[in-house]
Amino acid sequence: MSQRSLNLLLPLALLLAVGAEAVVRPLPPYVGLPTQDGLTRLFFNSRLTRRDPKTSVSCFAGYIGESNLITEQYSGAYSECLAVAQNSRRGIDKEFLSTRWRIESAAENVCNALRICGKTNDTLDSFNCHAAIGSNNTVSTYSISGNASESASLLQERYRLIDLHHVQCTHRAERSYVESTASNYNYLQGCLDGRIKPKPIPSTTSSTSSTTTTTTTTTTTEAPTTTEAATTESQANIEDQFKELLNLLN
Repeated sequence: MSQRSLNLLLPLALLLAVGAEAVVRPLPPYVGLPTQDGLTRLFFNSRLTRRDPKTSVSCFAGYIGESNLITEQYSGAYSECLAVAQNSRRGIDKEFLSTRWRIESAAENVCNALRICGKTNDTLDSFNCHAAIGSNNTVSTYSISGNASESASLLQERYRLIDLHHVQCTHRAERSYVESTASNYNYLQGCLDGRIKPKPIPSTTSSTSSTTTTTTTTTTTEAPTTTEAATTESQANIEDQFKELLNLLN
């Protein structure tokens, strides 16, 4: 099985290379799903791999292809949640701009009135000016404080709702990712058990096919080494290459 399985792993490499580019967001944590080492053990310990490695690789190809699709869907949903939240915040900020300008204008008027007192040369006149302006603008400053506090509370509540909806949105995306990934792993187990037929391996381009043929010819030429040590080394090489392929999946 050693050289034959090695050749059959090549289609997996093509699927994994495409899937590696799909991960643009951190994936959510999930429990109970296989690690890379777990998938490696599952592949090499499977009875189907020993009996029919081609079908076994087809099972993993379908699993990996579906995993890449699930990752792309999660990434799109995650990005959409973030975009909606950002757009909502920008929209709310625009709604409160007129209120902000009125408050800032009222504050500027009070400051300008007090600034006039600072231009008075006589000390007594300066004191009297500040006393009068301060008294006359008590209502204005109180109104500024009240309006600003009320607007801040309203804006903060609107932000809170946006954040809440964003969290709910990302949770839905994460739940869908976890459930789809678990279902996909169930497919893999069923396929390796012979209960489910493997999904078809996506066809490759002509240039990729020619490269695969060349590699197959080369490995077949080296196949005559049949000693026990060579078999053990070949098995180790297959496992190492399978682990390297799995690294691309995450």
